[in-house]
Amino acid sequence: MSRLPNLAGLLESFFQRRLLEQRNVSPLTVAAYRDALRLLVRYASARRKREPYRLEVRDLDRDVVLGFLEHVERERGNAPRTRNARLTAIRSFFRHVAVNDPAALAVAQRVLDIPSKRTVLRAPRHLSTTAIDALLNAPDQQTPRGRRDYALLLLLARTGARVSEAIGVNAADLRLERPPQVHLRGKGRKDRVLPLAPDLARTLDRLCKERRLEHRGQVPIFVGARGERLTRFGAIHVVRRAVRRGVAQAPDLARSKVSPHLLRHSLAMRLLQTGTDLVTIQAWLGHANVSTTHRYAEADAAMMRRSLEQAGITSRPETRFKPTDAVLRILARPLNHMWRVGPLDRRHRPPRRPLSRGPATDRGPPQNSGYVARHIAAVRPFVSVSQSPRRSPEDSRMGPRWLLGALQAARARDVCVARRGPGRPGHDGQRRSGAVAVGH
Repeated sequence: MSRLPNLAGLLESFFQRRLLEQRNVSPLTVAAYRDALRLLVRYASARRKREPYRLEVRDLDRDVVLGFLEHVERERGNAPRTRNARLTAIRSFFRHVAVNDPAALAVAQRVLDIPSKRTVLRAPRHLSTTAIDALLNAPDQQTPRGRRDYALLLLLARTGARVSEAIGVNAADLRLERPPQVHLRGKGRKDRVLPLAPDLARTLDRLCKERRLEHRGQVPIFVGARGERLTRFGAIHVVRRAVRRGVAQAPDLARSKVSPHLLRHSLAMRLLQTGTDLVTIQAWLGHANVSTTHRYAEADAAMMRRSLEQAGITSRPETRFKPTDAVLRILARPLNHMWRVGPLDRRHRPPRRPLSRGPATDRGPPQNSGYVARHIAAVRPFVSVSQSPRRSPEDSRMGPRWLLGALQAARARDVCVARRGPGRPGHDGQRRSGAVAVGH
């Protein structure tokens, strides 16, 4: 009778037969699944208080997997998307367990029933041109490490490559003769060829000559301190070091979490804003579906606003007030200077009516100038007062006549009647015409 496979044998057969032989997945997928299962085995070993080689399949039951997923989010600080990626690797392993170990079928079924966590689909963030220039100027190009960092940052910013694609570039993947181009190996074994900007081609050429690399060799372009291929964490460290140095030039870098993938979003937004269609951006970024590329169009509010104006969907085009120096001088004038006595103002200034004596005399602003001034201040931002005989239809409707009529009615109703008082002979129902002159 054959012995049932243990956890170690199932893990070995999962990676060697299931992933490599049967599915032929990429090395990046194998590395992602390896990291997820390694974290799970470590967590289960600490929870069960057993050595990893003594664990069995039943030690990785539903409760342990749920506790591991909670541990990933709370203690390791991973986002729900990373949590779901770990769960995907665990599900793939337990499908393999269900086929090869019938005794653990019930455990596998309960683990496979764990649902994914819903995530919030946020709009992609991007950096401004000033922030990208600050990142590119941060490395010290007088040192070999600074020249390597500058070439890596420039490759990420000019091509929009994923960090795994950038660090996976070999010398044979570069074509620095005209037209210069680079061969990138993307997700899901999707390769693509992208053109190189002139400054990026010159930078990569100098880096290859400095390291004495031939363009036909399968030698990594970007290496670490020990001469090995730069890792993903090493590339993240390069970006963070550039951020610390570039904050002085671009303070926006300190308020956002900058990662190598943010440079990819920034290039996509720049291509979209310059009028590049979504299909071309999809081919440039290596997206499997154009719906993924469509997220960038949803993130550009300024571009959508311009589309509304060009399509004529709004009732009238949006106009923003741009004050001139003369307008600013008018709005900065105190209220007591609103009464200007000039050649034209003397005719329109209302006479002063004393409370107890004589006829009205022309002695300057009326005694209720404070009341009128408040009305002027209320309608002042909306009225265009002009002495010119040429007025637009809007000025005719909202011009001096409308203002004078409104102030006359308010003065006659609230001021003059109150001052006359009830029962005074000869004044019941009497209204005196007058106007208010508003200065420029």
